Order: sequence, then structure tokens, then C-alpha cells
Amino acid sequence: MNHRPRKRFGQNFLHDPGIIQRIVQVIDPQPNDNLIEIGPGQGAITTELLPLIGRMHAVELD
Repeated sequence: MNHRPRKRFGQNFLHDPGIIQRIVQVIDPQPNDNLIEIGPGQGAITTELLPLIGRMHAVELD
């Protein structure tokens, strides 16, 4: 994905697989979950959650 962080939005993208996995572990996704992710960026967390949940809505400003 060729999406660059925008300084005016204070964007930082996750790249560390260990941190991403820890976040997913804390969320504890279930097969029937319906999640909303605000500011998914490059989709690092989204990609990990999608196979584990029922449905996801991602809202991105840019």
C-alpha cells in the first residue's frame, strides 16, 4: 500500500508484528464480533482481525 503518514493528522503506522499481535490478543476477537476500526491506516490490525471476526467496518479520514 502506498499510503504515507500525514504530519497534519499526527499519523503513525504500525509495523511491529509483536505489537500488532499483542493488540489483537487484548481485543480478544470472537467469530460473531462486529467491530468498528477508526483510522485503520495501512490495515495492519485490520488484516489480523478480519479472519477472526464476523464483520468489520473501517473508517478512514483520508
